[in-house]
Amino acid sequence: MDHNKLQKEFTITNRLGLHARPASLLTKTSSSFESTITLTDLASGGSCDTKSVMSLLVLGVPCGSRVRLDICGPDAEQAMDALSDLILRGFDDDSAD
Repeated sequence: MDHNKLQKEFTITNRLGLHARPASLLTKTSSSFESTITLTDLASGGSCDTKSVMSLLVLGVPCGSRVRLDICGPDAEQAMDALSDLILRGFDDDSAD
């Protein structure tokens, strides 16, 4: 079976970066997809599975960080659309104002 492989870069814009609330939203959204989803902090080179909130918190991505999503699986396009929207909205984080 041929799986889609997608990659896209983003800047984390919410003021507190990937703290507990946005990390849990990212995990919740990622977990609704079958695809494997990895987030890489382009500055540190560290990466983690977005389906693990603890891994995201340990990665410690601050505001202004450039990150890359790598998604591979049968629903990669839908996952990229949903996660792109979430990141571009600043995780609907009130601290982004």
